[in-house]
Amino acid sequence: MTTGRKKHQLDPIDIPLMFPRIEDDLERADGGVGRLHVTRDLVVYVTYPFDVSVGTTFQLIWQGAAPVGFYLVREGDLPRTRYPLTVPSNVIRERWADPVYCKIIPSNDEPQQTPPLRLRVNLQRPGGKAPEPTEEGHRGLVFDLEPEVALEGVDETKAKQGVVVTCRKWENMAVYDLLTLTWGSQRINHLVLLDEVDKDINIMVRPEIISAAGDNKMLPVGMTVTGPTGNLPDENARWSVISHVPVHAQSRRMDSPWIDKPVTESKIDLAEIGNDAVRIGIHVNSDNYERYTHIHFFWIGTPAEGGPIAHSETREITGARSHYFEVPNGLLSAIAKGSAITYYTLDSPDEDSDRSNYRHMTVDGEIIQWLPPTVESDSDGQVDPDLPKVEIYIPIQSGWQSFEALDLTLLASGVGGTIEHHIGIDLGELSPGEEQLTVVLEGDDLKRFKGRLAELFYSATKNGERPRESLRRSLRIGDLQPDMSAPVVQDERDGELHLDKVSPFGTPIHAPFSDVEFGDWITLCIKGVHSVDLPKQVNIGGVAVSFDVLPQDLTPNRGEDTSIYYTLKRGSLPERYSLTTPLHIV
Repeated sequence: MTTGRKKHQLDPIDIPLMFPRIEDDLERADGGVGRLHVTRDLVVYVTYPFDVSVGTTFQLIWQGAAPVGFYLVREGDLPRTRYPLTVPSNVIRERWADPVYCKIIPSNDEPQQTPPLRLRVNLQRPGGKAPEPTEEGHRGLVFDLEPEVALEGVDETKAKQGVVVTCRKWENMAVYDLLTLTWGSQRINHLVLLDEVDKDINIMVRPEIISAAGDNKMLPVGMTVTGPTGNLPDENARWSVISHVPVHAQSRRMDSPWIDKPVTESKIDLAEIGNDAVRIGIHVNSDNYERYTHIHFFWIGTPAEGGPIAHSETREITGARSHYFEVPNGLLSAIAKGSAITYYTLDSPDEDSDRSNYRHMTVDGEIIQWLPPTVESDSDGQVDPDLPKVEIYIPIQSGWQSFEALDLTLLASGVGGTIEHHIGIDLGELSPGEEQLTVVLEGDDLKRFKGRLAELFYSATKNGERPRESLRRSLRIGDLQPDMSAPVVQDERDGELHLDKVSPFGTPIHAPFSDVEFGDWITLCIKGVHSVDLPKQVNIGGVAVSFDVLPQDLTPNRGEDTSIYYTLKRGSLPERYSLTTPLHIV
C-alpha cells in the first residue's frame, strides 16, 4: 500500500459553453448553466495530466452527495489528459448547482478532488414565449422612444442632446440579464442589477453613438435580452419589433448603398430570391471619380445566434457611374432570421478616404441546419467496429469561411462511462468548388466504441464565440452490449458502509450481471487507499456471482472514499467492465 503521495494542483471541472463568471456578482456564481446545456445529456471534462493506473475512477458530483457520472480507467485505454464525464440532463435543475466537482479515486493512493464550482442554473427564456404573430419580432420585448423622436425623428439639435429609450420590463426578467439596444449599427449593453428587476429601464443613446451610426431615413432600433446563463429569447423571435427612426444629423458621410436586386428598401426574403445573390448598388459621382481610385465594399451579416459573417470586395473605380456588387446567396442563407449592414469607402493612393452611411437590411427565411456527416459502410446506422478504417463525409456548408476551424466528433456518452474521439480540420485548406470533405477514422479509434450507441457530428468555431454544431447522426458500433449493472453492497446505507456493523465473515457484495457462462471469471475490484481485486470463477451459467468481502480488505479504507466495480473475462474476448458503485467506508 502506498499513501501520502503529494497531491496535484487541479483545475475546476471544464463545462463546455458555460456562461462566464459575471464581474462583481453578488451571488458569487462561478458561471452559469442554461437551456443550451439541457438539450441533451451534458458532457463535461476533468483535466488530469498525470499518470493514472487501471481502475482509477473519476466521480462527478453535481450538487448532492451521490455521484451522477463516472469515468473508469480501463485496461488498454489510450493515454489522455482530459477525462469526459456525462451529467444526465434531468439532474440539471434551477436555481443553483453547488457544489460541482470531481473526486478522483486512484488505486492504492489517497483520493483527490477538483476545486468546487458554484453554478447559477437558469432555464427560462427572457420574454417568455413570443406572442403571435412573430414575423415582425417579439411582442413581449417592448421599448418606447421619446414621443418627439417617434414622431419627428432625430435632427442635428436632438443628436447633440442624445435620445432616451425606455425598455419595458419583460417576462422572466432576472438579475444579470444583459439588455442589448441597437441603434443602427451601434450596440448599447446594460446589465440588469438586483434593484432593477421587474422595472422599466431607461437607456441613453449618447451623441457619440448617434454620430457613429450616421444618418438614415429608416434607422432601425431594436432590443433583445440575454439571460444570466446565456439563454436567448424565443427562437421564433430573438429581437423585439423593430422601430425605424429618421435621423438627419447632417452627417458628412456619403449616401448609403442601395439594394438593387431584389428591389427593396431593407427586407430580403430568402424564399423570393431563391438561389440568387443580392446585388448592391453604389453611385460614384464625377467629383469622387476624380478624387478616388478604389471602392471598398463591405457587407456584415449577423445571424439570429452567433457572431458576424463578413464579406468584402475591392475594385478600381472605372467611371463616374453606378457600380454593383453581389452578396452570395450562401452568406444570406447563413444569417436567416438575422440582419446585415452594408457600406463602402472610397480610397485614393495618397491615403485620402471617405465612407458612406450604412444600409440596414433584415433577412427573412428559415434557419438552415447543417446536415450531419455520412459514413462509408453505414448499414442502416450500424458500423462494423472491426473495419481497418472508415471514411466520413462532411458536406461543405455556406458561411464556413467566417470560421477558423472544424472539429469532427464521435461521441458515446453515458453515466457509466463516456468515450469520444475528435478529428480537427483546418478550414483554410478548402478548395473552391468542393462539395464535401473526406475524413478518415482509423480502425483502432473505431474499436473503442464497440458495442456502443454513438453520435457523429461536426462543429465550427471561432475565437470568443459559441461553436455552431451540425445535426447529429446516430450510429451503432457493432452489436450493442448492455451495461453490466453496478455492484450492490448489501450492508451499505446512503452510500456509507459502517465497519462496526460488518460481520467477521464479511459483507456481501453482489455482481448482479447474470448473463454469465460456466468458466467465466468475475473479478470484484475495490479501489481506494488500499485496493484489492477478488476473482471468482462462474460455476453455474446464468447465475449472478456474489462475494463475501472480509473486514481486513475494507478496514485500511476506513474514513475514505472508494470505488467498487467488477469485470467479466470470457476466454480470449476483451475484458468487460461494470458500472461503478461509490462507497464511503466509516
